Amino acid sequence: MASVTQLLGHSGPVNVVKFNNQAGRYCLSGGRDRTIRLWNPHSGTQVSAYNGHGYEVLGLAITSDNTQFASSGGDKSVFLWDVQGGNVVRRFVGHDSKVNTVAFNDDGSILASASYDSTIRLWDMRARQRLPLQILDDAKDSIMHVCIRGCNIYAASVDGYVRSYDLRAGQLRADYVDHAATCVNPTSDNSALLVSTLDNTLRLLDTGTGSLLASFKGHTAESFRTHSAFGLADATVVSTSEDGRILEWDLLESTLLDDTKRHDKAVLWVDQHPTRPEMLSSGTDGVINFYSK
Repeated sequence: MASVTQLLGHSGPVNVVKFNNQAGRYCLSGGRDRTIRLWNPHSGTQVSAYNGHGYEVLGLAITSDNTQFASSGGDKSVFLWDVQGGNVVRRFVGHDSKVNTVAFNDDGSILASASYDSTIRLWDMRARQRLPLQILDDAKDSIMHVCIRGCNIYAASVDGYVRSYDLRAGQLRADYVDHAATCVNPTSDNSALLVSTLDNTLRLLDTGTGSLLASFKGHTAESFRTHSAFGLADATVVSTSEDGRILEWDLLESTLLDDTKRHDKAVLWVDQHPTRPEMLSSGTDGVINFYSK
């Protein structure tokens, strides 16, 4: 994280910031100010702004071809946007409370949305039907993060469980981590899951058995939606912290490599570029940081 460029424009906390995919050189952010913003982080300039949510934006997901993205937020709605045109293509309704997170599958044919109402809804992006393709209602409390890898869906819930759905086999495995889970991400080979919990801990779980492979400590995570990610090539683990730091550990040794203070207030999100040594972070201070080596 040698060079840092600040992206300024949001009014209030920036809840989520994400790179577009693979060769993409842009990023999207969503904030409490109800706006979504498209940035060129290399120049530090805002490219576009998208307005449509009635409450804060909490989740973003981008299709693999970078032409569309989905957003979710406190207005219980999920929007599908056209990046270039800036217009809403579809709106998905049905959740009873704020929608914390959205995720596409690899080819963009399925969109998952997960909510404070304890449900995950799967939407068929190739059909125009208004009803969800499937509703997963196994959680007993708010689902904070969801991701899709192949035919598997992973969900982190405040009820203390990380749930793994194998849609092809029709199977569910629930791993209890004893504390509110706020983020879950699989390794690139899908062999392990990185889980953030509100007990100042990251856990690395075996995807097949749910057994604990490693844990990472040093950050502060007790009140906010803590987010974590794998570093480039899964060599490291990166986490937000409520005291403004971003922490990075060696994945294999679990040793702390960096704990530099990057924000004046709590860090809410961190994202690693999939192919380049670049990273993003955002926080309650309203600042987005772009790091490049």
